[in-house]
Amino acid sequence: MTREIYFFTIIVFLIISGQAQAQEKLSLKEALKIAYDNNPSVVEARKDIKIAETQFKISRKWDNPELEVEVGNLAKDLEGNSSFSTRNIDSEIKVTQPIDGWGKKGLKKKIAEEDLKQQEAKLKRAWLETVKQIKKQYTQTLLSKKAVELSQENLELNQKFLDKIKIKFDSGDAVNHELSRAKLEVINARNQLLSSQKDHVINKGRINLLLGQPMTKEYNLIDSFHVEKLDSSYEELLKIALNDSTDVIIQANEFDKKNKELKLAKRERLPSYGLSLFVEREDEIYKGGVGVAFELPIWNFQGNEISQAKLEKEKAEELLKRIKNEVALEVYTVFHEADLAKKIHDISIEAIKEANEILRFTTLGYEEGEVSFLSYLENIKAYQETKQSYFASLSEYTIKIAELEQVIGKDYKNE
Repeated sequence: MTREIYFFTIIVFLIISGQAQAQEKLSLKEALKIAYDNNPSVVEARKDIKIAETQFKISRKWDNPELEVEVGNLAKDLEGNSSFSTRNIDSEIKVTQPIDGWGKKGLKKKIAEEDLKQQEAKLKRAWLETVKQIKKQYTQTLLSKKAVELSQENLELNQKFLDKIKIKFDSGDAVNHELSRAKLEVINARNQLLSSQKDHVINKGRINLLLGQPMTKEYNLIDSFHVEKLDSSYEELLKIALNDSTDVIIQANEFDKKNKELKLAKRERLPSYGLSLFVEREDEIYKGGVGVAFELPIWNFQGNEISQAKLEKEKAEELLKRIKNEVALEVYTVFHEADLAKKIHDISIEAIKEANEILRFTTLGYEEGEVSFLSYLENIKAYQETKQSYFASLSEYTIKIAELEQVIGKDYKNE
C-alpha cells in the first residue's frame, strides 16, 4: 500500500509539473513590464500627472474678460400705447481684461510647474516601490517554488528509507517501532509537500495582485536565483541617494514651490489692474475709449499671507534636511543588511557542500550497518534544512539588493 501511495504521489507531481510547462511563462522583466501598465498605484500616479498637466495649462491662460452693459433713460420717453422713443436712450458697453501684472502670472505658472514636477517624482517613487515589491515577491515565489521541489525530494528520500526499513523488517533486521517511525516520516513529508504547494500558490496570487491581474491567473516563473554583486561603497550609494532618492526630490520640489509662493504673496501687495475698452451712446452720439482699472489692497495688505508663506517655506526647508538624514540612515542600514546577507549566503554555500557529503556518507554507512536508524533520520533532516537555509539566504540577499535600489532611487547596476 505504501509503495502505491508513493507512485501515486510521483504521478501527481509529474502532472503538476506538466501543467506548469503548459502555463504562461513569466520572467521578472516581463512582470515589471506588465506592472508598469497595470499596477494600481502606478496607474493612479500617472492620472495625477494628467491632472497636474491640466492645471499647468490652465495657469498659462489669461483670466476671462468681463463684459458690462448699461442702459439708461428708459422710462423718460414712454409714450402712449406702451411705446417709447429710442432717441434719448443712453447706453454703454465695456469689456475689461484682468491682468496679473508685476510678475504674478509668471509665478503662478511656475508654481503649477512645480506641482507637475511633484507628480512626476511621485510617479517615479510609486514605480520604484512597485519594482521593489515585485522583485521581493518574485524572489519569495521562487523560494516557495524551490520549497516545493525540496519537499518533493524529502518525500522521495523518506519513501526510499521506508522501503529499506520494510526490507530489513521482513528479514528481521529492523524492529516494529523503526518501521512505524519510517512511515510517520513519510506522512510528515507528504504533509510538508502539501503545505509548501499551498504557500507557492499564495505567493503566485500575490504577484498577480502587484501586476494588476486576476488573483488566480496561472503562470510559470522562468527566472532562477542568481547572486547580485554589491560592488559599490556606502559613500558612493549615499551620494547617489541624496541626488536621486524620490523622497529627496519631492521635498526639494516642495521647498522650491513654497519659495515661489512666498514671492507671490509679496507680489500680491501690488495692486491688480485690468485694461478696458468701452463704447457709449449719449444723445445719439457715440463715443469710445480705453481705460485702466486698479484694485487697491487697502483693507488686505497681505501681511498675514506673507507671514504664513514664510513659515511654510521654513518648514519645507527643515523637512528637506530631515528627509536627507533619514535617507542617509536608510542607505546605511540597508547597505549593511545587504552586506550581512551576502556573508551569510557565502557561509551557506560551504554548509550545503558539507551537508551533501554528510548525507552521502551517512547513506552508505546506514546501508552497511555502521550508522544507526535515528542518526540516519537526523542527517536527512539536517540535509533538507541546510538546503532550505541556502535558498533562504540567497532570497534574503536578493531582497536586500532590491530594497537598496529603491532607496537610492535607481538600479545602480544597470545605469
